[in-house]
Amino acid sequence: MKTTILIISDIHGDLKTLEKILKSQSYDYAISAGDHLLSYDLMQKYFDFFVAGNNDFDQARTSLDFEIMGKKIHLEHGHLIGSYNQLINSKFMEKVLKNSSFDILIYGHSHMNLLTKYEDKIAINPGSISLPRFSSQKSFAILTIANNKMNVEFKNVETLDI
Repeated sequence: MKTTILIISDIHGDLKTLEKILKSQSYDYAISAGDHLLSYDLMQKYFDFFVAGNNDFDQARTSLDFEIMGKKIHLEHGHLIGSYNQLINSKFMEKVLKNSSFDILIYGHSHMNLLTKYEDKIAINPGSISLPRFSSQKSFAILTIANNKMNVEFKNVETLDI
C-alpha cells in the first residue's frame, strides 16, 4: 500500500496559488505547517492536518502529533524549534531528530525547503508557496510512504503546469 502526502507551509494568504496546487496534485492527505493567514474554515476545508504559525493569531494549536501508515508524525511551524539559521542547518535538525520520539517532523517558518535525515527519521521543511527567501524557489513537498519506506520530493511552484 502506498500513501501520498502533500506538505505545504507559509502560504501567507496566497489562496490562488494554494488552490492551483491542490487541484494539480494527487494525494491522500494534505498538511500545512502554518503561516497560512487563511480562515480556520478554509484550512479545515483544504487540509487534513494543520497548525498555526507565528503569524496565525486566530488559531491556538501550534503543534500536532498524529500517525499515518504507522509513522509517528510531529507537525509544527518551526519558530518554536529554533532560529531561521538553525532551521536551515541540517546538523541542527539532525540533533532535533536524534532527540525525538517521532519518525517524521514537518515544519516551516524559514521559507526554504530542506530534507534532513537521521537514522530512520526525517525532517521536512517544504519551503513557502508564496514568499521564498534568499535564492530558494516557491515550493512544497510530496511525501510518499510505501512498504515502510519514505520518499520526499520537492516541487517548484513556478514549474508546475497549472
